[in-house]
Amino acid sequence: MKKTLLAAALLAGFAGAASAQSSVTLYGIVDAGLQYTNFSYSNSAASTSSLGVKSGGQSGSRFGLKGVEDLGGGNQAIFDLESGINVNNGTPGDSARLFNRLSWFGVQNAAWGNVKFGRQNSLAWDYMGVVTDPLQINNSITASTATITWDASRYDNLLSY
Repeated sequence: MKKTLLAAALLAGFAGAASAQSSVTLYGIVDAGLQYTNFSYSNSAASTSSLGVKSGGQSGSRFGLKGVEDLGGGNQAIFDLESGINVNNGTPGDSARLFNRLSWFGVQNAAWGNVKFGRQNSLAWDYMGVVTDPLQINNSITASTATITWDASRYDNLLSY
């Protein structure tokens, strides 16, 4: 009996120490609104209109989990799992995979930066983002005669440093 209690106390002590070094965050965006559409045709008396809920009016609705685990020596394990959702009916943003937006893991160090593996945003999107276009109307920068465009694509099996 004493050995069992001692083993349980030791395991509880280690479990408390391990959970104190890690951090997991649940995050998300719920973007929904009302959308009214009215079509009328000039050459006929036919017209149609609709009123309904629109999911993702300005940015896509999503939920995610991201975390950091201290490995010691200034090294950390990191991850991010993010899934798109349709607010109006609760269905996933992609029927083919659960974490359709982001699904990566990696290691980081303050001196060396980070290395990430998995489904990630394009490097251009990570660095340019929506800085110049918060409503995402036109993802391009125009400079005199040249236009530089970037995309919001996500890539599977991407290795980034």
